[in-house]
Amino acid sequence: MWFGTADGLNPYDGSGVKVYQHSPADPHSLSNNIVRTVYEDRTGTIWVGTMDGLNKLDRESRQFTHYQHDPDDPNSLSDNTVWSVVESLKNLLYTARYRYFDNDRLDITVKGKDPIGRIFAPSRKMVMGSKEGIRAIV
Repeated sequence: MWFGTADGLNPYDGSGVKVYQHSPADPHSLSNNIVRTVYEDRTGTIWVGTMDGLNKLDRESRQFTHYQHDPDDPNSLSDNTVWSVVESLKNLLYTARYRYFDNDRLDITVKGKDPIGRIFAPSRKMVMGSKEGIRAIV
């Protein structure tokens, strides 16, 4: 089980808890201690959404790869606050962030008046929730 907290990522393996936290001295540590979402994709990869970007955990090395907003890179995340992560039936990874909703290639953007807070894929449709209501994408 994986637990995201305001003080890092805490996986429980049945016998104990390991704590992953941000360390300024370690470029492969978690990008931020405030974890908003934890998602395991179909390949078993763990994705962690934080207040400072998306993190991919390499389970063997126990190191994180960071995906963050870069104003000079139009293919980077549009915002660093990652609220939710989900995988589509076509194996595309989607993230909900404070301002936008993008897929892993970052070429799809659905903009609304209100930030998208959560995304789910309970069936063939992807569902997004915000203060404006619920939207479904086939």
